[in-house]
Amino acid sequence: MAYQANVIQIMIASPGDVSAERNAATEVIYLWNAIYAQATNRVLLPVRWETHSTSDLGGRAQAQINDRVLKFCDLLVGIFWTRLGTPTGEAESGTVEEIKEHLKAGKPAMVFFSRQPVVQDSIDHDEYERLRNFKKWCREQGITWDYEDPLDFRDKFSHQLQIQLTSNSKLAHKAGSLPAPLLLDLAPAKPTPTIPELSSEALQVLTAAAQGHGQILVVSAIGGKIFQAGGKQLGGSDHRTTAAYDFAMDELEGHKLVKAQGVKRQVFQVTKQGYDYLDALNLYVRPIANS
Repeated sequence: MAYQANVIQIMIASPGDVSAERNAATEVIYLWNAIYAQATNRVLLPVRWETHSTSDLGGRAQAQINDRVLKFCDLLVGIFWTRLGTPTGEAESGTVEEIKEHLKAGKPAMVFFSRQPVVQDSIDHDEYERLRNFKKWCREQGITWDYEDPLDFRDKFSHQLQIQLTSNSKLAHKAGSLPAPLLLDLAPAKPTPTIPELSSEALQVLTAAAQGHGQILVVSAIGGKIFQAGGKQLGGSDHRTTAAYDFAMDELEGHKLVKAQGVKRQVFQVTKQGYDYLDALNLYVRPIANS
């Protein structure tokens, strides 16, 4: 079914040593569209220089990318590991130039740095020092995020993307209501329900619980908490993951998608609003039958 939507273009900017992360960012964006696009009338478009630029000898290469690709993007995600990139004549590298041009235009940028181990003999130490200086500059401008490997990047980017789309005022103009289609409809108008945008952890917990018996178990243990839903143990033992799932439970309870059972707040039950939320996103849920 066709529907109108606002398009948010997301520039994926990086040197050439993080191809796995570039692909992961594209996959996260497509997954967001599959879950939220129709319900929110917003579509995210991943933009990469290799897919959105053309061969042209009419000027400086990076300037062409800036003018024909970057300037139309609403959000930028920058990703770095061991390389900064080749100097452009205007900036330390093409990726750096893209980030600085994007910020100069008053648009938001998310920057991630990999902490994945690397064989020291395989890197250019002069370039790595340039990267360290740029990382210092980024942290003077705002908040950056470190990640451990491509899978960790995928999780962190998914979570941060949700926050950007729901709380960044610079993207608010892309979230406005669309003009009504010019169709004659004599039926009484129905109010459009508000569908909250959940973090990936909150959606994972809610879906797993609904596919089971509708219950979520939160138990404190040595070194952290255990989160169980639908017979599955979610999260991990590190404090950062525990914090993410704590936040997810606050989201679900704040939107009245789950309700605590008892004063100890160890058992939560999916509410009618929770099941309705999944229905609105076309996430079919089939409860597990009793054995």
